[in-house]
Amino acid sequence: MGTQIVQNPDGSVSLKSDADSIDHLRVGGPANPTAANPRWSNEKTVKLPLSTGASAGGVLAWANPEVGAVIITGMVVDLTTKSSGASTTSFGTAANGSTSSANLIDSLDTGTAAGTFDNNTDKGTNGKTRQRLAAGAFVTGSQASGAVAGLVGFAYITYIPV
Repeated sequence: MGTQIVQNPDGSVSLKSDADSIDHLRVGGPANPTAANPRWSNEKTVKLPLSTGASAGGVLAWANPEVGAVIITGMVVDLTTKSSGASTTSFGTAANGSTSSANLIDSLDTGTAAGTFDNNTDKGTNGKTRQRLAAGAFVTGSQASGAVAGLVGFAYITYIPV
C-alpha cells in the first residue's frame, strides 16, 4: 500500500491512496476555473514567532507571500510566556508592516497569563473570524496597551489563496 502522485485530466495533481483511490490532496487546475472544471487549492498555515516591539507591527509583521489576495480563515496565538507587565496586543490586516490593525484579534490580554487564543473565541470587539488580505499587504500584531516586553510565542495564520 502506498500513495501515488497522479496528474489529472484537468491539469491538477493528486496524492491518491493505493488502497481506496481517494484523493488525499489535490492542487492545481485550469487558469480560468469554472463550476464544471474548478481549480483545487488547500488551506495553508504559516507559523511565525512573536516579537516584543512596542511600535505598530512590532509584535508581528507578515507579508502576504502569494501573488494574489488570500482569505485568512483563522489566526491562533500560542502565547507561551506572558509579557512582563500588563499588556494587550491587537492583530489584523494592514497595507504595510508598520500599521496597527485589530480586525482579526482586538486587544488580546497578553499580560495576565500564557495560553492559546484565536480569532473565533478571543476576537474582541473589532476582531473578525475571516479577512481578505490583498497581494503585498500585511498581517500585523501591535502593542495596544501596556508593554509587551517579555512576551514569547507564535502566531499561526491559516489562509486560502484566492
